[in-house]
Amino acid sequence: MLGILLGLGVLMVLAYLGWSIVWVAPIAAGVVAICGGLDWLNTYTHTYMGGFCAFAKVWFPIFMLGAIFGKLMEMSGMASAIAKLIAQTLGQKRAILGVVLACAAPTTTQPTPKATSLKATMPFKQKLSAAVKLPNYFVIYWWLAPYGGDS
Repeated sequence: MLGILLGLGVLMVLAYLGWSIVWVAPIAAGVVAICGGLDWLNTYTHTYMGGFCAFAKVWFPIFMLGAIFGKLMEMSGMASAIAKLIAQTLGQKRAILGVVLACAAPTTTQPTPKATSLKATMPFKQKLSAAVKLPNYFVIYWWLAPYGGDS
């Protein structure tokens, strides 16, 4: 149990420091394996990578389409226009509500909220954060705003 908590702590601290999840997740998994008395290499190559590959195989098309949708929203200027309208309407005090509203339509029209909550709604979050003058690191926490649970 201590290994799991320590691994979670490592994951949170490194993610907060801005490290990429591509590097943080294997490091945290290694901490859990070492603290649990498991063989690190065997755990990494079989357990961790087996689970990661299964997850990536199933969810890759959804994440890719979400990323394409988000890039189209950003390049077309629609994300900026929606963010400015919501920022002017709701103001700085209700920025989180603005993010939820801006992400509601794309989130509910996707086959799964995972695609939009991670990538497709990021342009909305970045533009709205800039419009209401919130720090950039706050955007990290906003990916949870439209993610009210899914399948």
